[in-house]
Amino acid sequence: MHTRLSVWNQANYKQKAKAKFMVQVLIILMEIWKRKTTILLPIILIPLAALFISMSKPVSYEAFTTLHLNNEDARSPLLRNITEPAHTELLNRTLRSQEVLADTLLDANIITDETDPALRNQEINTLANSIDFSILSDDLLRLTYNNTSPTQASRVLEILSFNFIQEVLAPERFRLEQQASALAEQIKYFDHQKRIANDKLTAFKKSVNGKDVDDEALKQMVSMEFDVQRLEAQQGLAQEEYNATLNHSKSLTSQYLSQASGNVLWFVEPPMLEANQGEMQQHTAYMLRGVALAILLSAVLMLWIYKNRKHIIFTDRQVKEQSDSKVIGHIPNMGQVRAEKGHLSVDIRTSL
Repeated sequence: MHTRLSVWNQANYKQKAKAKFMVQVLIILMEIWKRKTTILLPIILIPLAALFISMSKPVSYEAFTTLHLNNEDARSPLLRNITEPAHTELLNRTLRSQEVLADTLLDANIITDETDPALRNQEINTLANSIDFSILSDDLLRLTYNNTSPTQASRVLEILSFNFIQEVLAPERFRLEQQASALAEQIKYFDHQKRIANDKLTAFKKSVNGKDVDDEALKQMVSMEFDVQRLEAQQGLAQEEYNATLNHSKSLTSQYLSQASGNVLWFVEPPMLEANQGEMQQHTAYMLRGVALAILLSAVLMLWIYKNRKHIIFTDRQVKEQSDSKVIGHIPNMGQVRAEKGHLSVDIRTSL
C-alpha cells in the first residue's frame, strides 16, 4: 500500500509540474500576443525600410582581377614572401597611396591637372574606399573595385592594376637600373684594362722579336698573355650579367602582355565583372539584411518578455505577497465580469 501511494504521489507531482510548466508557457504566449504589434511591427517595417534604402541607392557593380607573382624571378624581399603580414600591409598601402590613386584617376580622365584640390581629394578618397586587396596564395593577388557603371568599373580597375604593378616593381626596377649602370662601368673598365694589357704584350713581343728569348722573358710574356685572357673573361662575364639585368629590367616595364614568361607580376586574367549582379540582386540583398535585423530585434523583445515574466502572478502565495491580502477563493472564467454597486456581475454566454 505504501509503495502504491508513493508511486501515485510521484506521478501526481510530475503531472502538477507539467501542468505548471504548460501554464507558464501559455502565460508567456499570452504576453507575447498582447505585444504582437510591438513584435511584428519591426518584422514588417525594417525590411521595407531596407528595400527603400536599396531603391534610393544606385546599383553597384564589382569588378575583379587576379595578378600572378613569379617568386623565382622576384629579387625583392617584399615580393619573395607576400603572405608575411608586414609585406601584405605594405602592398595594401602601396595600392592606396596618393600617387597610385591620383595617376589612376588622371589616366581614366576622372580628374585633370586643373581639378580643384578639394574635389581631387574627394575623388581620391572615393576611389580608396571602393577598392579591396587580398592575398589568395603566396603567388596570387586579387584586386576588386566597385562602381555604379559596369564599363567604368572594369576600365578603372585595369588602369589601377597597371599603376599598382608599376609602383610595386619600381624599387626593383630602380635597383636593376643601378645594377646595369654599375655593370656597364665594369665592362668599360675591363675593356680599358684589356687594351692596356694588349698594348704591353704587343710592345714586349716587338722588343724580343728576332732575339733569343730566355726563361725570364718567356715567363713575362706568358704572364702578359694570361692577364689579357683574364680581362677578356671578366669582361665577358660582366657583359652577360649586364644583358641579363637589362632584359629583366625591360620585362618589368613591358605593357599589357598576356602573361608573358619572365614578368615578375602580371595579370592572370583581365578585369571582369562579378557574375549575377544587378538591381534585383541588390534589392534582395538589402531585404535579407532587413529581415535578419528584424528577426534579431523581435528575438530580443521576446527574450525581454521572458526575463520579465517574474512580474506575472502564478500562485496564491504570490498573490498574497504582491497584494498583502488573503486569497479566499477563485472565480472561474465564465464570461465578462463587471462591478456594479459593490457586487460582481458575470455575463454567461452558452449555447443549447
